[in-house]
Amino acid sequence: MESNLTRAEISEKVIQLFVDIIGFIDRSQVTEQTDFIHDFKIIDDDLTCFVMQIRWQFKLRATQADWDHITTLEQIVDLIVQRSNLQCGPRWRWISHHFSHSPPTAPTAPAALSRSTK
Repeated sequence: MESNLTRAEISEKVIQLFVDIIGFIDRSQVTEQTDFIHDFKIIDDDLTCFVMQIRWQFKLRATQADWDHITTLEQIVDLIVQRSNLQCGPRWRWISHHFSHSPPTAPTAPAALSRSTK
């Protein structure tokens, strides 16, 4: 994963994370302008989990005052762009892998281990 994500890449990752965590919302229903409180009435543990994942994955250092006015995904993306150093390392790759919709790949054994001995 590149450490210098574009705003569009950040936006897509935030939207996909929102859809994956909330679970009951189809991706086609979500844009940056989605107001998660008013559009979907999300104000409980799902929202807390989503915010925690945003903070963790983007290494976002934001205060409670920063979060108090946020109601849209666009505002979250703006906050990430403003505050984050955007150095997404191994944690983001791990999360991306586990939240991706592609099947996991099995690790392959080194060639020396896969040869049979007679």
